[in-house]
Amino acid sequence: MSTQTQETTKRGFAVPSAKKLPRLACTGKVGTIFPTYVSKTSGNYLVTPIQIDGIGASQGIRVFWLCRPEWLREDFTPASLENIEGGEKLLGTYRRHIIAPDGEKNRALLESLCGSQELYEDLAVRFFDLPEVTEESIEETLIQFFVKDGNTQELGYILRQQSKPVENKDGEKSYVYSAYYEVDKFFNNNEKGRKVQRKRADKYPDDFKVLFSDETAPF
Repeated sequence: MSTQTQETTKRGFAVPSAKKLPRLACTGKVGTIFPTYVSKTSGNYLVTPIQIDGIGASQGIRVFWLCRPEWLREDFTPASLENIEGGEKLLGTYRRHIIAPDGEKNRALLESLCGSQELYEDLAVRFFDLPEVTEESIEETLIQFFVKDGNTQELGYILRQQSKPVENKDGEKSYVYSAYYEVDKFFNNNEKGRKVQRKRADKYPDDFKVLFSDETAPF
């Protein structure tokens, strides 16, 4: 995958690629819950920005949790998305943000933010019990759960450098790196999970860095 300087289809200067950055293995906790808003893109999602505060040397990151009001109802069935226009894309978003299929290696964002199955089920019930699912009620529920009730587990997550596609004058696409990070995936923040990240850092010292410390280990 090329990350060299490319020309875009619009007239102007070519977009340069930022310096290649290593992936970062971090630990942190849910911090600020920002106001929920309606997405301006297709899908009519309700979007809640959530800040993960890094612990120690770990870098913090902001993630964006997506949902639709009907997804937070106890009687919702994901299979119903298969019968509507754009349903495949909606189902993919549901899997990435609400709950992943059984046996899926990577958990959905909401599962990962909760940090344990017990807390995840607790939060689900709080959403089910809402009289009405709105931007305000989603934000209030998340603030109550994570901030006021203190349900903030120490999370393990890996950051990767953001990249974006560019197109040259001939219509050829490639990718350039930006100077920002995004969440690649979450990992089990236990002794075994941390050991896996250290081995990866030892094997690829230039491309993968461990920023967490055993002094903050939750075990």
